[in-house]
Amino acid sequence: RRRSSAAPRPGAGAGSAGGTGNGVRALPNGGYVISSKSYSGGIGRVSIEGIAASGIGVLFSSTPAAPLSINPSDIITQLDAGTSITLQANNDITQNVGAAITATGLGNLTMQAGRSVILNDVINIAGVLDITANDAGAIAANRTAGAAVLDASLATLTASAINLTNSGGDILAGAMTANTGAIHLTASNNISVAAAKAITAVVVGMGVTLNADSDALNGGAIRMNDGSSIASNGGNITLGGGTTGNGSGNAIGNATYI
Repeated sequence: RRRSSAAPRPGAGAGSAGGTGNGVRALPNGGYVISSKSYSGGIGRVSIEGIAASGIGVLFSSTPAAPLSINPSDIITQLDAGTSITLQANNDITQNVGAAITATGLGNLTMQAGRSVILNDVINIAGVLDITANDAGAIAANRTAGAAVLDASLATLTASAINLTNSGGDILAGAMTANTGAIHLTASNNISVAAAKAITAVVVGMGVTLNADSDALNGGAIRMNDGSSIASNGGNITLGGGTTGNGSGNAIGNATYI
């Protein structure tokens, strides 16, 4: 199936959340996923419609073994209406280049992938951005084997608060700004901030926490590449590791980053 390059793609490959083909699928919150494989000359489109203010977008259980493409405009529309959206995929979630999500409404955006999350463009929202790779709620039978990565190194993230979590591998961080809340990155392995990228918590007292080696098993380092920076505007900046998740332990390092 061909996919529009402008669509973020929850679940690249087998084991994703969603479905292909033509049809309408009811969601548990009363909304619908409407799919058409013949839209725009065969590019195809999937729309999320009729979601209530407390609605959920696409679940792990929504045709769990097939890939799904979602037009970013559908996500933006719901967020602008104050609707909080959750995108779940049993395998990977990929935001394609050109699939920017910019919304001024107060809806929160949550992404939960059974394996990896790859972000390649802007996400700029007024609500909270919460992203999880290697999510424990995914259906294991539909997850491709291998380490997870949460890669936002090429993205620019802006939200009221930002939480990135990967319990199965590394976090590769890029530019990110929390306008009213804190920034919290937690990885079971390494956290690497891309060169010349800034992590910024705008409001005084909110702070930034980078917590590597969150499982305290195989080590995990925090690497600030050339020209990268963290600014907290008076809040705490905590770089650490360990199972508490608050950076109070040591980020021990491993064979990748000593």
